[in-house]
Amino acid sequence: MPARMRDDKQWVEDTKLLREAGAAAYKAARAKDVPALTALNDQLYQSCVQCHLHYRPNYGRGRRP
Repeated sequence: MPARMRDDKQWVEDTKLLREAGAAAYKAARAKDVPALTALNDQLYQSCVQCHLHYRPNYGRGRRP
């Protein structure tokens, strides 16, 4: 999605992680394979966190009072 691309390298790497995790989760969900979905939890979480660390300022620093 070129219109959403932030930069050439990091954005592509981050979206690739999410795309791979999402495809594996979709396949496991279609197969109703709960253990496979459970095993994908960390991969899905890390793909989101990786991107947020790069593109959301102050991500993971908590909210200010």
